[in-house]
Amino acid sequence: LVNCIQRRVSEAARPYVHFTLTSFDVVDSATAWRLKQAALQVIYVAMAVYGWLAWRPESGTAGFAPRRWTLRPQLAAGLAVLALSAITAPLLGRYTEAVAPLADALGTWASVAATWMLARRVLESWIWWIAIDAGLALLFLSQELAFTAALYLAYAFLAIAGWRAWRSALEPAA
Repeated sequence: LVNCIQRRVSEAARPYVHFTLTSFDVVDSATAWRLKQAALQVIYVAMAVYGWLAWRPESGTAGFAPRRWTLRPQLAAGLAVLALSAITAPLLGRYTEAVAPLADALGTWASVAATWMLARRVLESWIWWIAIDAGLALLFLSQELAFTAALYLAYAFLAIAGWRAWRSALEPAA
């Protein structure tokens, strides 16, 4: 919607179109992505319940203890993300108004994998989040969604902070 309107207004007004139509863009996107987002929210709620159960004191995990993954499980997770993206990207392209179905599928499935890793206290989940958030920031920037791109860039910086904090928790006390 924003891009269509920007093409029809004067050059001087174009920078303001995105700012004033952001809410309409959100509503339009929400309508187009309703089913995908609903399914994704169900997955995130399930992950939140799993994380809550796994991190409770009654679960037998005393205190905070991040763990490391070797390359093998990370490659397995990456291959699962690629396979699921290859399956869902054509569906997104056909049944939604996705501008970049493959990038959206990759971002979605990588986010699900990173959320699962985070719930399992895997240090490398933060590296995944840095890459995901930076990649999505570039995707949104390419779609002229500057505010959304800035938000995802901020998420990337938060992921850097999370990675540093967990990494320091793994280092032996001096």
